[in-house]
Amino acid sequence: MTAITYGFGNIGRTKHGSSAGVDKSALTSLKNALPDKRAAVFLCEINEGDDNNELALVRQVFKGWTVYAGNKNNKVREPILLSPDFRPAKWRVQWVKDSGVKKWSPRRSLLVVNLSEESTTFLAMHYPAGAHGQGDRPDWAKPLLDKAWDNCLKVHRSNQRRLVEGGRCVVWCMDTNDYTMPKIMGSERTVVHDATDWLRVTGTRGLNANFKKLAKVDFKIDSHDGQRMRGQFNT
Repeated sequence: MTAITYGFGNIGRTKHGSSAGVDKSALTSLKNALPDKRAAVFLCEINEGDDNNELALVRQVFKGWTVYAGNKNNKVREPILLSPDFRPAKWRVQWVKDSGVKKWSPRRSLLVVNLSEESTTFLAMHYPAGAHGQGDRPDWAKPLLDKAWDNCLKVHRSNQRRLVEGGRCVVWCMDTNDYTMPKIMGSERTVVHDATDWLRVTGTRGLNANFKKLAKVDFKIDSHDGQRMRGQFNT
């Protein structure tokens, strides 16, 4: 397989004034830190509580890339972007049951994108914040957030296991809102871990994961930076 650079960015929100300039700066910094060919990106918190159309801004900064964000009847807030040299990918969205908590967490979804000409699937999801004591939340919301987080893990795990057992390698980049994220599968390897942001890889059927962490990208936004890794699955 060909080496691919994976990028991840939780765009978050700025606390001072309009977020448009900060968002564009963060997106541009991440785009400029990626190669022109064979790159895949996952973005969190797009169009979530901001004062500008972040998805439109994503399409502007990543002009020519394919943006997988669902369709008009099934939109997600966490898109996957593939560089222009990728052929169209097969993809699907799975919404997680009981993953939304009023005022504290929008309903969550898992985005599954099968990279063309690769036996690799890219998984992307943004877990609820404040579950299992990892965040200050009102007492009434805590059990609901715990359940929401657990339901996300269940959907994540079942999809990843099914894919790997079916002969596909898996890459996932997520803000899990968990500082000590459990392994999804025993053969899984963490390439990047920064606070609650994780980039992990799992090979299948004799294919090994050969990936390396790359330097982070300074976003100057929220508490997140852009993350990168590069690698491939081979024998």
